[in-house]
Amino acid sequence: MIRGNSWQRWLLLGFGFGGLVVLAVLWNKAPVFYVHAKDPGGAVATTRTGILAAMAGFIAFTGVMLNLAETRRTNELTRERDEQARERDREILAETRRANEQARERDRATHERELTAQLADRYTAAISQVGSDTLDVRLGGLYALEQIALESATHHRTVVEVLSAFIREHTIPGRPGALRRLQVPRYTPPILSIPVDSDSDNKEYPEIEASSPASVETDIQAALSILGGLPPREDVPRGNLTGAVLTGARLDDANLTRAELDGADLTGAWLNGANLTLAQLDGANLTRAKLGMATLKSARLRKADLTRAELDGADLVGAQLDDANLTHAELRDANLRNAGMDRANLTSAALFRANLTGADLRAADLTGAELGNANLTHAGLGGANLTGAQLHGTNVTGARLDGADLTGARLNRANLTGAQLNKANLTGTGLDEADLTDARLDRANLTGALLTGTQLIRASLHGARLNGANLFGALGLSQEQVNEAQGDADTGPLFDLDRPATWS
Repeated sequence: MIRGNSWQRWLLLGFGFGGLVVLAVLWNKAPVFYVHAKDPGGAVATTRTGILAAMAGFIAFTGVMLNLAETRRTNELTRERDEQARERDREILAETRRANEQARERDRATHERELTAQLADRYTAAISQVGSDTLDVRLGGLYALEQIALESATHHRTVVEVLSAFIREHTIPGRPGALRRLQVPRYTPPILSIPVDSDSDNKEYPEIEASSPASVETDIQAALSILGGLPPREDVPRGNLTGAVLTGARLDDANLTRAELDGADLTGAWLNGANLTLAQLDGANLTRAKLGMATLKSARLRKADLTRAELDGADLVGAQLDDANLTHAELRDANLRNAGMDRANLTSAALFRANLTGADLRAADLTGAELGNANLTHAGLGGANLTGAQLHGTNVTGARLDGADLTGARLNRANLTGAQLNKANLTGTGLDEADLTDARLDRANLTGALLTGTQLIRASLHGARLNGANLFGALGLSQEQVNEAQGDADTGPLFDLDRPATWS
């Protein structure tokens, strides 16, 4: 850029030289201009004085312009040198940064190699400790593995697999680890049974003992607690404990999402508040297990034994409980929306205020179940056995109960609007003040049923047996409905309706 400005200097020099030439010519030609003047000499002198002044000014102007051009050139040279210096500084800084980054990268690589080596040494030492015959040493090894899993995502899966294998190996009967444990004496607390007074009126649970299931051993419990407490990581399983014997294990609030527990023995285990979402528990034994407020969304519990299990407030949305045994299970306020419970045994189960909306209970056994204020909206109960079930105030809107056995069930004030009860057995069922609006009861057996104050508006009673049914205060019962149903002399009262001639 500075070299490109040299033409300006030459232009100024040329302009200055040309100006001097013109003034010099005027100097020489001045007498010619004043030949006819009265005082030629004075005029020429005056003119030449002006020319000299002009030449002096012109020379000064040219010098100033040249000086300015030179100053500009000097400034541009200075800026160029400064820019070059800055560019060199930037290059030096960039090179320094690259060198520093490479050094840091080498340091990081060295540090990672050292950490990897340390982790490998710690892992090897921990595995050796876990295999020790001394409890304290085993516990140290287990907690060392936990720390390794927390620090290293790479080792997390391996630690989970090792802990799972340790638990299975030392709890499943017949495995070498379990056999070795049998040779070590173990303290067993005395079993205290509750004496049952033969004359007492309270004989509901004469078989219950005060003893609790034997708890798992200390190191097994530690391994379980570690598995249930490790942070979730993508593609890292929670643990494979298939077939493990974990009676009395303490796993409250544990994270067992997607855990594999098929066939595991969790008798009397404490799982209150635990997260068992998508857990696999097919065929597992959860007798008397504590699962209050536990999350079992979409868990697989097919053929699982949940006899007397405590599931109050548990979340079982979408859980698969087909063929499960829930005899005497406590499911108060539990959420069983869309749960699959085909052929499940819910005999005497407590389901107060439970949400069974859309649940599939086909062929389920609900004999003596307590379903007060439960929500069975659109539940599938075809072929279910509800003999003696307590359904006071239950919402059974749109439920499918075709062929269900509700002998002696209590459905007082239950909402059965639009329910499907075709061919259902409602012998002796209490339906006082229940709402059967638009319900379908074709060929249902309502022998001896209590229908006092029951809403029967538009209910379909084609071929329904009403022998001995109490219809006192039944609402919405029409002559057409009466004519379609079967009855006898004990059916009624019919008040303003005519008793069909076929009713003997």
